Amino acid sequence: MINLQLAIILGTDLWQIRSGIESFESMHLGLFINSLRYKDEKEGRKLKSDFISSATQSIKFINNEIHKFNIFIKYFKKSGVSLTPIEKINISAVKKIVLAHQGHHPQAEGAGAFVHEIMGKGNSPSVLARKHTSLQIKNIILRTKLSLSDFVKSINRFLEIFDSIDRANLRPHIQNEIEKAKTAYSVGLPGESIFILGRLLENLVTEYILFLKKTGKVSLTKDQILTLGFHKKVEFLHNKSLPVLSNSQFSKLMSVKWDRNTYGHKINSKGKDYQAIIAIGLVAIDFFDKKIAKLKGKSKI
Repeated sequence: MINLQLAIILGTDLWQIRSGIESFESMHLGLFINSLRYKDEKEGRKLKSDFISSATQSIKFINNEIHKFNIFIKYFKKSGVSLTPIEKINISAVKKIVLAHQGHHPQAEGAGAFVHEIMGKGNSPSVLARKHTSLQIKNIILRTKLSLSDFVKSINRFLEIFDSIDRANLRPHIQNEIEKAKTAYSVGLPGESIFILGRLLENLVTEYILFLKKTGKVSLTKDQILTLGFHKKVEFLHNKSLPVLSNSQFSKLMSVKWDRNTYGHKINSKGKDYQAIIAIGLVAIDFFDKKIAKLKGKSKI
């Protein structure tokens, strides 16, 4: 359940960050910012101090969630996965903008002017000054928003390996197993991902040899085929009388078999090229599923 727990934690933290930013922009930049209108500097200092105090409290909450989120991102780095950390909101920059705000500009006059000033509507010098200050703060927050977007893009980048083959043409249960491997990899468990792909590949190799027996190309009995180890099955498909695999395919298949066994017992071992092994496994899975489909097609003729 480690992967499920981690996924829940990451998802919850990401939601907390996004929710915190939306709440801050709605309250502080949508409502509270309109309190920054005053007649003299003394009143202005008090209003600015109140705004900064409230804003700081909200931003600290957001930054604390970002800090926790980035700690989990470091967990992925230990597994060889590089994800983009989220940038904290610069509290000092927000304070500087608020302190520089000029809230003594002329306000609107006439019918409905008071309501417009409170709501920050219209184009009076006072409203425009507050809109300008709000926009400056939004630009500070934008850096954090962009880093959120970069984080999502970094997830997509390291999952691109699973799009190296066209899964749409594979049988449903093959697609399901690959999706399980992708899910494991997406939450920082490349060892489990490779183990799932290796197990799937071994089952496909066995299925393929059994189909070859049905076509009369293999003299082994069903029991003999089932009792062969994966190593022997791959060797069986790489001989002069049954040249199913090229030299390159044979060596790559053996590397997947080796890493499948390694990861099955030593999850997330260091020094492994996870993506290279996954790529080899996916190509081999695609290769054997197509071979099986072709044999099935012939058996129906």
